[in-house]
Amino acid sequence: MKLVFILIFLFSCTQLPHEVTNLQNSQIEVFKYKDFSGEYIKKREIKTENGKLISRNKLFLKDQELESLVSVSAIGTLKNSQNVYILPKISQFKVWFDKKEYFSQLKLNRKKRTLDTVVKSPEKKWNGEKSFKLPQTPYICFFSQLPECLKMQKLLLKAARKDLAFYVIWDNYPFHVEQFEGVDPSPFFLATLKLDGYSKKIVKYSLDIGNQILSFHFDNNLNYIKMFWVSQGIISELSQKE
Repeated sequence: MKLVFILIFLFSCTQLPHEVTNLQNSQIEVFKYKDFSGEYIKKREIKTENGKLISRNKLFLKDQELESLVSVSAIGTLKNSQNVYILPKISQFKVWFDKKEYFSQLKLNRKKRTLDTVVKSPEKKWNGEKSFKLPQTPYICFFSQLPECLKMQKLLLKAARKDLAFYVIWDNYPFHVEQFEGVDPSPFFLATLKLDGYSKKIVKYSLDIGNQILSFHFDNNLNYIKMFWVSQGIISELSQKE
């Protein structure tokens, strides 16, 4: 049985003390976000609570909220192991196009080993419920939680020694195809993480998603500070912590 399925059934995991997760119980980060359409403000709230990694992302144009995303993953260890594992559980995404609300929910079904999706919007082509078989992989992260998912599982350290392949879930599915050009319509994609370089202040990683490259920058404590996605014209850079 593949490790991903072992994780699903044994993920009644032990709750972890905050020093192990290496995250504050709650922190809000404000990013300057820029793409081909303009400049925005993105707020990321990250917290660990009751064995869960919880993230809230909101995108603003001045005071107008354009997107809202909440994602929850389980944190735990397998028996007789100190290794931390992150397993996506549920996400809810809202986006407003032309002042109309589009909504999607993704939920991992442990019993069926599927990712179940529900979409509601003003356009019938998006609406409905679908289930997708989980890919067989030891590591899988929500896209919006990538910095924390990689850091907490020590995947950044592993990728510094050897290129690391793992799966990512678009937690803004299925609207990611409207927001990002040239991406696969599937809710999953296989990514390869590699170390690009480092200095006393910055550690750089590239994320190869098959036909495009994203660049993630971390400080010397491996805290997320910047992301470049050249093909999409995206720059997301930490401006302050609240």
